[in-house]
Amino acid sequence: MADTLEQTDIGRAMLKGVETREGSVLSAEKTKPKLYLIDIENFVGQINRRNVGLAQALIDEMCPVESWDRIIVGTGDAIALNHFSCLWPQAECVFKPGFNGADLALLRMLNHVELSNFSEVIIASGDHIFAQPTKELLKGGKPVTIVSRETTISDQFYQTDARIITYNSRSIAWLCPGGF
Repeated sequence: MADTLEQTDIGRAMLKGVETREGSVLSAEKTKPKLYLIDIENFVGQINRRNVGLAQALIDEMCPVESWDRIIVGTGDAIALNHFSCLWPQAECVFKPGFNGADLALLRMLNHVELSNFSEVIIASGDHIFAQPTKELLKGGKPVTIVSRETTISDQFYQTDARIITYNSRSIAWLCPGGF
């Protein structure tokens, strides 16, 4: 299977060759917004304006963002906040310094949102700290998609019914020449 991006009939670029595993949870009604939780350091590694912009492009290709979706981006790096102006207009940024700071800030936000307002939760991180919340969301009937680099996703996600989308350096090279 080739790891490339390919144009569809309607002209929208879609990932081909990116591994996807569909979970057993059925999709919720499509009229509700999706909730995106993005652990930016886990998703791109080194934080800079270019990588943050490339992360947005990659997420838009794998799990297209609509203008009514809620996007929460977490960081543990105060300097990284300077690079978030290139993100989606509705993106919210949360900050918590220290070990697992971004993860904990995102989990705090997840615990404070009204999940019934969202059709799906998309977690852009392969960090194991999100595995248990993923299981709880799925148990409650909320569809969950995990988007991660194939080299950084925790094996714990494969023990859930979450939809899993991974990407690799060849997928990035097509969309983002020069990579992260």
